[in-house]
Amino acid sequence: MKRTVYCIACLLFLVFSSVGFRYPSHGFNSLVNIYLYDTLLLTADENNGINVYSVADRHNPVYRMSIPLPGVRGMAMKGDIVYAGSWRGIFTYRLNGDGYDALDTIYRYQGEDIVIDRSVNSPWSCGCYPLSTPIASEGGTSGGGSYAVFAVIDTFLYYVDYAALVTMSIAAPEKPRELARTEIGWTIETIYPTDRYLFIGGTRGMYIMDRADGARPRVIGSLQHARGCDPVVVRDTVAYVTLRKGNSCGDAADELLTVSIANPADPHLLKEFAVETPYGLSVSDSLLFISNGYGGYGLFSVRDPSTVTLLKRWIEAPTRDFIWRDSTLYIMGFMSVSLMDVANPEQPAPISVIE
Repeated sequence: MKRTVYCIACLLFLVFSSVGFRYPSHGFNSLVNIYLYDTLLLTADENNGINVYSVADRHNPVYRMSIPLPGVRGMAMKGDIVYAGSWRGIFTYRLNGDGYDALDTIYRYQGEDIVIDRSVNSPWSCGCYPLSTPIASEGGTSGGGSYAVFAVIDTFLYYVDYAALVTMSIAAPEKPRELARTEIGWTIETIYPTDRYLFIGGTRGMYIMDRADGARPRVIGSLQHARGCDPVVVRDTVAYVTLRKGNSCGDAADELLTVSIANPADPHLLKEFAVETPYGLSVSDSLLFISNGYGGYGLFSVRDPSTVTLLKRWIEAPTRDFIWRDSTLYIMGFMSVSLMDVANPEQPAPISVIE
């Protein structure tokens, strides 16, 4: 009898695997990225995939759907199209009233050209979770946190592909087409876009790319540093870089670097500040939030980038990264996303939690 039950269980597992089994839960266990597009919040969990929530009502986030994609690193969105990157390649999905449709799958093999599989017969192509209301229209507020690996600017999609920056045309959003690949080295992790430049964070340095030619951005400047995990954000003529030691990040000191980018072709270090286990960061005007991982997060004054001052520290919950939009701070933890009202940044007020 036991042998029969075991055989049936194995058979069911094989059946579910072949037809594309959907996770019954949309919880988190290893968040790596968040992305905000108008009133949609997308979360990337490297063990499960992408979850989509409506945050039109900040006090009541509504779960919309899940897109299973184990190994996901991050995502971006334009119109109703989601671009997602994982260790297998770049995937394109269209969100619709019933869920999503899988479009192009762009695989990357070392030393070979891109292979685009336009069939949607993969086990992850079924849009099984409903979306009851229309997706937000193109435009408005969008973007990721400091751990972003994608950036959408006009008709271009930029992707940090481990060792290179990949530039794609999304003039036809559902059919991304590679335009250029700029090799930087096996050290790059994150991307932060501005109107003219792309700031690339890597374990060995920060790289500045000029996108005067949006189709073929080029490296014009860099700042080398000790080996460490390295997200970067920018405000005016100053870049803020956190370095964290440990694990695969290297042996750099835990610190915040302020970097002058008044001349993007020649960035130079302004100051180094010791910061406990820094992860992601977000800047607005003269204020900077820095995540301290399992040590919570802190708010700093960067009015003078040469004398950064800690204003306040919160240690109640683990954090990893932020998106700061107007008076709302989206705090990505390791297994939850918290929405905080930061109309007064020194006194964040809880709004809601997605967990």
